[in-house]
Amino acid sequence: MRKFLVLLVLVLSLCFAFACGKEDEKQDDKENEQENQPSEKVGYERIKENGKLVVGFTDFAPFGYVENDEYKGFDLDLAKLVAAELGVDVEFKYIEWEAQVAEINTNVDCIWNAMTITPKRQENMEFTKPYWETNLVAVVKADSELTSVAELAGKKISVEANGTADINLSGSKDYDVKQYTTVSEARTAVTAGQADAFVADATYVEDVLSKYAGEYKVLEGTIGDVEEYGVAFRKAEGDLRDKVDEIIDKLYFEGKIDALLEKYFGEGNGFKREATEEEKVGYERIKENGKLVVGFTDFAPFGYVENDEYKGFDLDLAKLVAAELGVDVEFKYIEWEAQVAEINTNVDCIWNAMTITPKRQENMEFTKPYWETNLVAVVKADSELTSVAELAGKKISVEANGTADINLSGSKDYDVKQYTTVSEARTAVTAGQADAFVADATYVEDVLSKYAGEYKVLEGTIGDVEEYGVAFRKAEGDLRDKVDEIIDKLYFEGKIDALLEKYFGEGNGFKREQ
Repeated sequence: MRKFLVLLVLVLSLCFAFACGKEDEKQDDKENEQENQPSEKVGYERIKENGKLVVGFTDFAPFGYVENDEYKGFDLDLAKLVAAELGVDVEFKYIEWEAQVAEINTNVDCIWNAMTITPKRQENMEFTKPYWETNLVAVVKADSELTSVAELAGKKISVEANGTADINLSGSKDYDVKQYTTVSEARTAVTAGQADAFVADATYVEDVLSKYAGEYKVLEGTIGDVEEYGVAFRKAEGDLRDKVDEIIDKLYFEGKIDALLEKYFGEGNGFKREATEEEKVGYERIKENGKLVVGFTDFAPFGYVENDEYKGFDLDLAKLVAAELGVDVEFKYIEWEAQVAEINTNVDCIWNAMTITPKRQENMEFTKPYWETNLVAVVKADSELTSVAELAGKKISVEANGTADINLSGSKDYDVKQYTTVSEARTAVTAGQADAFVADATYVEDVLSKYAGEYKVLEGTIGDVEEYGVAFRKAEGDLRDKVDEIIDKLYFEGKIDALLEKYFGEGNGFKREQ
């Protein structure tokens, strides 16, 4: 009996141990399952947790390509800037263009590669606001007899599969469309005589023509409507799309995208970035805010601070205009080198003897000219120099991003030194760091009166006549027009005469045409 009881206890103990072991295994399995469960975070939170933005692209120069194992192209470089602003790394992945939806939902966070926004794609992906405009064009061998897209009926057309040309042409009875995995293969099909023409975006074609000079020609005319590129994201991740959109806006309006555009496209490109409806308010915005924020730098007698008081012809005129607008005026000292960023983020306008130039007009709206002047060169009074013709090879100090800088930098005739302010450019001459400083004649007149006997002006002028205007945000032409109307009104009513007398006495460069 005792043996039986001992055996029974032993069996029960083994059963209990086995049961406990099973429970432990279940618990371990449950914990392992939880650990291996993919993160439920989506969009911005997911890429922040992963620490990187995975960008999908294909070979589509000059937007995205690989050269010497390095990722290059306008889109890829822009993605690097955006990732830095997001606070994450960037990883580039080559994708199958034909499998865009599968790629974006499984392998990459976005597709950033000159991707045209189409209704069909919008069903499966979220797109940023458009950032580029282009057209479809047709390309043939240089010796082809074809001259116009109107002659393509019945011809063999090569396209990139699932690209915009494919979407536009496939299914049409007018063409014999051949699909290829990449746009490069579509191009080489023409070279090999497998197709009469290949159709692609004009921006890509421009790159092709420069790389393969004399091998191809573009037919007259375009195919389909204007295309717009956007960055594509997963359908459920509009929050990440919005973040990227905000950053592209910020980078553009700060002027940080300009270097990329110059690098890959030179002059002229299809980049577009429109302000949102909230930003497109101009006059209504400053009325709602109750003030006009005016940007300026130290540039007497147009704008300066003396005994904590804002003074100068431009600043006093701004006060009169603000009163007519029915708002207060606030003055903000700005970084002249960062004009575009300042006007798009910190001030409503820049009112500070700002010369109207084609480059500035690309990024800002200007009033009609209100002043005329010239660039002159100034040296120490005891300098042996007498004329601007003697400045070749000399050290010239200028205000960075000022008109003198724009006119002289890049020239092989001068050794140009840039300074943050025009005052620093002047003192560089005093300190012997420069032989001469170049600035607007009106500013120089003020300098000569303040520092009598210290400087002299060289004979002659540099460049063409300059015209000053008030600068506004690119999307706010309505505010610019209001200010223009008021300046006209004040001038023709004779109310500006007192300011001209106050700051310039007899003779000045003020101009205002009816």
